[in-house]
Amino acid sequence: MKEITMSMSFDDEKPVRMVANFSDDDLALLKQYCEHAARLRETRIVKEGISSVISFGQASKPEPPLENAEDEWQFELIGSFLHHLRPLFLEEEPASFVKVAGLIGRRFSHRAMKRHLKVIRGVHERSPFSGFGQITVADVPLWDYKTLKKWLYAFEYHQDPEKKEYLRDIEESIGKDGTRAIFVKQLREQARAYFYLESLARFIIDA
Repeated sequence: MKEITMSMSFDDEKPVRMVANFSDDDLALLKQYCEHAARLRETRIVKEGISSVISFGQASKPEPPLENAEDEWQFELIGSFLHHLRPLFLEEEPASFVKVAGLIGRRFSHRAMKRHLKVIRGVHERSPFSGFGQITVADVPLWDYKTLKKWLYAFEYHQDPEKKEYLRDIEESIGKDGTRAIFVKQLREQARAYFYLESLARFIIDA
């Protein structure tokens, strides 16, 4: 068992002192999470982003196959990004973002930590583009965490047929590549939450 003492403050409030105990299993889980986050950070998508031009109402024409090495290379980069995102995003994974945030919240029962974790979860669950307005296609909002999650479960991770049907109009409107670019851009920005939580986990591990 490892005892962790931490001070935390918000804005002009006085710092509060928090104490929590983490078992060896807890620390092993935090280390696993940090390993996943470190691998995600090293992907080219996280480091450099994704280049794309998205046109609405253009998808009635068949999408051309990958025509050159640059297109194929970007396709592989997105695949690598989504692969390393999986153990953090999927809630059922052993060291997922949801499970690790929940673990830290339970161990530190102070409201200051709950407030801090709420901010991190907000980065994870809110689209970074929602502040500029909302875009909907067939009543499906694009800048929405639930839509993003359905896309991952429909096309990248679980191939869920019901979710594919729900998102069918989006693909018909902007094409498969355009849809993928929209959601990968959001995922890249929301990945900041994984790294914020990683910093907290590393503090606990190294304290």
